[in-house]
Amino acid sequence: MNIVLAVFNMLPGFPMDGGRILRALLARNRPHAQATQQAARVGQLFAILLGLFGLLVNFNPFLIVLAFFIYIAAASESTRTVMNAAFDGVTVGDVMTPRDRLDVVTPKTTVAELVERMFRERHTGYPVMEGDRVAGVVTLDDAREVDAVERDAYRVEDIMSHDIHAVEPDVPVMTAFETMQQNGVGRLLVIEGETAEESGRLVGLLSRTDVMTALDIVKSGGSPSRRSVGGDTRAAEALDRERA
Repeated sequence: MNIVLAVFNMLPGFPMDGGRILRALLARNRPHAQATQQAARVGQLFAILLGLFGLLVNFNPFLIVLAFFIYIAAASESTRTVMNAAFDGVTVGDVMTPRDRLDVVTPKTTVAELVERMFRERHTGYPVMEGDRVAGVVTLDDAREVDAVERDAYRVEDIMSHDIHAVEPDVPVMTAFETMQQNGVGRLLVIEGETAEESGRLVGLLSRTDVMTALDIVKSGGSPSRRSVGGDTRAAEALDRERA
């Protein structure tokens, strides 16, 4: 049984050992990220063939499930490697939506006004600002907890969350992206000067769309700066749809 498992593990199903050996061979004459992408494609092809074998030739649910996980793992590893290479040396401040382009609400905004703004501006969340201080965040899920007929009577301060997920502008983009994944959120407030003596100043917001737009720009040979993103109409529109 151990011999069978060892042989299976050496098949070119990236990210199994066989796939990693294939990547090492490919990386001898090409960039690491490109080698990873090519090895991942081979791994995905292997997963498809394994799944078809388990489905059509010798029906085996275990092989079908295994093929699915190999396919997903190969795609995930490829994406992560490409992102690490693309965002080497890039910080949150380079790709975030800056404060002057950020829509916010106040604690005194009614829930009815909040929902109307969400519908009009196509946002699903907003930072809640009390003067220059971040008081919390409010999302569409928070607003849905209030019955439609009662929304004029409730204010944002009644439903907002004080659990703020924030990051500083000099943090690497990939570190911030991993923070989003770990916390299951689609955006992080970007706050600088957050120390024991200072409450911190909101300077922007980083969303998944900011990260993916910057990645597309880098992969097409551009620079992941706010100037690059701002110069691409489609990218700017994507940022506007996603920013909170």
